[in-house]
Amino acid sequence: MPKKLQIRELENIRMKTNHALDCLLEQNNRKHSKEKNRERKIKGVKLEEIRKKMTDAEKVIWSKLRHKKLGIKFRRQQPIGRYIVDFVCFEKRLVIEIDGVKHYKNPKDIKRDNWLNTQGFRVIRFWNNDVLQKTDEVLQVIVELITPSP
Repeated sequence: MPKKLQIRELENIRMKTNHALDCLLEQNNRKHSKEKNRERKIKGVKLEEIRKKMTDAEKVIWSKLRHKKLGIKFRRQQPIGRYIVDFVCFEKRLVIEIDGVKHYKNPKDIKRDNWLNTQGFRVIRFWNNDVLQKTDEVLQVIVELITPSP
């Protein structure tokens, strides 16, 4: 086979290979972008919007949990599966929910808590009023839950 023909074949192979790699990279970027968008938007709601609309009670608790003030990292308005929890500590597998009256014996909350339990999370709920009026007691309960017992 003449040398010029070999070079042309090699160039064709190189071009096809480069094209295939470009296609794979593009597919990967699209997939990553979709996953990132899914994470930012659950059930048609943007997480940024939810984080901006925190209740007063949630703001109080967040001011006490953020920046590892209790010694461990908490996240707020965090997606777990198809749910968005108010606060979570992944290290301790602890979910904290701050609830108003509409959550009283809500079947959806019971189902959600059960699912979170099956995923290894412990769910604790506090009423808005308790957080606002008995903040120290609420924080004491959280500290006891994240502190290992002797």
